[in-house]
Amino acid sequence: PADRSPRRSIDAEHVRFGGMVAGVPRPLSPMPIVIAGTAAAAILWSSDMLDDLVGGAAVITVCHLLVWLGLRGHPKATPGIGARIALALGGGIPATSVVLTLIPWIVADNDGLDGLGVVIGMLIFGMPAALGVFAALIYVQTGRGRTAALGRVVAISGVAIATAWLSAIAWALTSDMPIDKRVGILAFPGIATWWLALLIAEHRATRDAA
Repeated sequence: PADRSPRRSIDAEHVRFGGMVAGVPRPLSPMPIVIAGTAAAAILWSSDMLDDLVGGAAVITVCHLLVWLGLRGHPKATPGIGARIALALGGGIPATSVVLTLIPWIVADNDGLDGLGVVIGMLIFGMPAALGVFAALIYVQTGRGRTAALGRVVAISGVAIATAWLSAIAWALTSDMPIDKRVGILAFPGIATWWLALLIAEHRATRDAA
């Protein structure tokens, strides 16, 4: 028979996603998510070179909430279809930062209206296509316990964000564009990394508590 002792219930709640641990909110729960989003917005807004990207803080907040919704429940339970879709979107959107860092490389050989057309094309077609690929990959890989599903989201999105960093740094070091443009391209993987940090903290906290 199943062990229904109080101790077992306490242990199960201790590692439950979206809950509290010893009265302290878990890393991936509404309060830390709002704090992280507010801090990101403050950092971006305070910079003359990055204030145009302050909307990125809202994007990562939404992505955090999507992942949180997808993970709510016991870590060993398998997420349902709706939860997996939330995980796919919450993890797929930050992963598309790699596409944003590739745009300058593609536009480099196109001037004027041709370059503008390439940018618009990448935003209209490239970003949704990349999101579809990353979301589908995450959806397929999250049909298991929530702890394992979170690990898959961190791994897939983490690889994409690391690639975005490599692309952005390489362009910033080799481009002859003004400094504000070079710093601006680094902001995309930076914002995505801000999102990733909270997921890594949640994953570690869950493994330690299990």
